[in-house]
Formats: sequence, structure tokens, C-alpha cells
Amino acid sequence: MRSKVAETILERITQQQIEEARKRAEELIEESDRNGISYYLDALNKAGHFPIGITDMAGEETFIFRTEKEAKKAWQSRTLGNAGWFYGIKSFRKEKKWWEELTNRELKVYWIWKK
Repeated sequence: MRSKVAETILERITQQQIEEARKRAEELIEESDRNGISYYLDALNKAGHFPIGITDMAGEETFIFRTEKEAKKAWQSRTLGNAGWFYGIKSFRKEKKWWEELTNRELKVYWIWKK
């Protein structure tokens, strides 16, 4: 669920910023791997929101839910304040394709649960 503001910002991202975001994303993923769990994922789970996947886009943890309704509910709960992006699986697939075309890199997704 991307707002007009986020859309405008993403359209203005330079290749250097994309590269910096990718490096930061890799650092966050490595840190998360070392700690065993994402702080944000832990907070969501404690609040009763259970994403099925997690990734990092532009330095923001991105949570994938089974449905748009679940994603919207988790986002509206403000459990993470303004941190993170929330998608249902259908909208995430479109966003993933767009993101990979923009960055020319495959987005690494950690699937927590899969049908």
C-alpha cells in the first residue's frame, strides 16, 4: 500500500541511492540473521499480526500478508509507528516486479509461511 508521497519519492530515487539502500538492506538482513529475528517482526507478532514473508525495500522492512485486509489491519494498528511497508500477497507480487525492474536486482524474500 504505497501512498502518493511514497510514489513520488520512489520516482526520484537515484541509482546511487538505490545502491546505498541495497547495501543497507543487506546489512539489516545480516544483522537480523545474527539476532535470529527481526525486531519489527517480533513486535508485529506480539501485537497479533502474522506476516507470511518479510523483505527489505529501500531500507524499510516490508511485510507480506496473506490478504490485503490483513496487511491494512497491521498497518493501521501503528504497531511499528511509521516504520515498514505492508502488502497483501497479490499487491506484493506486482510491487516486487516493479522494484526488481527499478533496481535491476532480485529482491530476497524470507518466507515465514507458505501455502
